[in-house]
Amino acid sequence: APTQSGSFFAILFSGHDYPGIPLPGTGRILPLKNDWILQTGIWPGMSGVLGYNGRATCRLPIPSNLALNGLDLHCAMVTLTPQGSLGVVSQGFALNLER
Repeated sequence: APTQSGSFFAILFSGHDYPGIPLPGTGRILPLKNDWILQTGIWPGMSGVLGYNGRATCRLPIPSNLALNGLDLHCAMVTLTPQGSLGVVSQGFALNLER
């Protein structure tokens, strides 16, 4: 859903959505596991600034690498408002990388 235009957004990836990561001082949970995928920041560049309509635009290039075949990724998006406070924390969604 659209949110405040001009907000910074980042799409984060993990190997699982459980148990989730509590976001201190917010009472919210990022629906991702703090694992090696999240820590290495797989597919950097999945961030930017929301457009005038409050929507994000990005592409997910997936390299042709057999080691990635069958990998399950869980994703979530967070935003920071132009004032620097936490904005939206999305629900997670899953992707399965298959050739």
